[in-house]
Amino acid sequence: MSAVVVLNLDYTYLNTINWQKAVTYVVSNKAEIVREADKEISNVDKSVVLKLPLVIRLLKLVKGMFHKKVPFTYKNIYIRDEFTCQYCGSHEDLTIDHVIPRSRGGKSSFDNCVVACRPCNNRKGNKIGIKPRKRPHTPSIMEFLEKKLKRSGLHVVLKGLWT
Repeated sequence: MSAVVVLNLDYTYLNTINWQKAVTYVVSNKAEIVREADKEISNVDKSVVLKLPLVIRLLKLVKGMFHKKVPFTYKNIYIRDEFTCQYCGSHEDLTIDHVIPRSRGGKSSFDNCVVACRPCNNRKGNKIGIKPRKRPHTPSIMEFLEKKLKRSGLHVVLKGLWT
């Protein structure tokens, strides 16, 4: 596992980063390790040895990742829909589909965009009547973060941290 969860000073989730950047934060006293793996890492001359971090906490409070809502991006639509075609359930050759096509007045928003495989997207084309399995919606911050962490496998690492 190469991703490390970054928590704010108040233990709120901020982001995930690679383990190299996390080690840099720990060594430079900008963060502390909250959870660690069994694997040890060290520099070349073995003067610094520490366990591979899984969760770190910043030692200064920083502005949060989200203020009130999840920002609309195509990447966030993939995360919301769990990288699954909303018409047939496929995980292959995925694209973004506008439920109401832009050519017919549809907007690029969470409430109008879904993940679709290329064959379903082509089959739907410029039509309006074909409905996705789940109605598109703007995800809450907690729903979004839960899906994002589950996708990366880090939800297991965080279990029990806040309970």
